[in-house]
Amino acid sequence: MTKTKIIDDLVAIAAEYAVQGYVSNTTYYLGLAKKYAGRKKDISNLVADVEQTCYETACRLNLSRARQFARRGNAPVRDYCLSLAEQYASKIGADISPRIAEVKAKDYRQR
Repeated sequence: MTKTKIIDDLVAIAAEYAVQGYVSNTTYYLGLAKKYAGRKKDISNLVADVEQTCYETACRLNLSRARQFARRGNAPVRDYCLSLAEQYASKIGADISPRIAEVKAKDYRQR
């Protein structure tokens, strides 16, 4: 197996995890790909694309989870999910403060 094929496979695995929002797995496989590529092959654009997908997905999923826990009246877990969403949004330069405020302001238990 060629070095290029190995790098492509590692990036493909990372991309599969990225579309599911699995940040740890995505960053692990991207790290392996970057290490294997070293200075000989520039994969920075591939890595950036996969990271963008991953953080967008993880942000969206954690906002959704925060709403679910808010509906159940579980504020501590809601806040943890919001914290993760905010962390992932900051990685891609997205401002989700209006969405965070919306989830925190809404009292879902009243429904």
